[in-house]
Amino acid sequence: MLRIHRTGVRAVMVGLLVAGCATGGGAPIRTMPETTSGELSARMRTGSAVGGVIPMAVGMSNGTDQQFRVPAERVVAIDAAGNRIAALSLAEATALAGEGLASAEARYLGEAVSAPGQPLTGIVFFPDGDYYSVRLIAIPSAGGDEREVMGFKAM
Repeated sequence: MLRIHRTGVRAVMVGLLVAGCATGGGAPIRTMPETTSGELSARMRTGSAVGGVIPMAVGMSNGTDQQFRVPAERVVAIDAAGNRIAALSLAEATALAGEGLASAEARYLGEAVSAPGQPLTGIVFFPDGDYYSVRLIAIPSAGGDEREVMGFKAM
């Protein structure tokens, strides 16, 4: 009789999420919003929970003439009630989910940078829940006012 451990199944599911939402080498996730001149736009897609952790693929397009950085700790998910849920650090997510997140860790957003006209992509981790949108804080590399960029779930 074949036995499949839940942890192994979860690891495969996260791997499929990452493969389905992102491609290697920093290429944009398939849900990347169109680049619009003068605007920052975002999208998100959630995966299946792994040990109480939801991996979320986020993408931001940059149609401005500025470079922005987006730290993972400045990304929040929005639930159905409108609550802002803080992202888990990579250490917190790994402690909760263990090896089930191994393939998603390589795509962790960290502190990504988006040059003018270039997309920004990565995986951010949240506590298990239902999320409908995401807010990213984009910080201009040359200084100036931060921008809050709202993104919706890709269909």
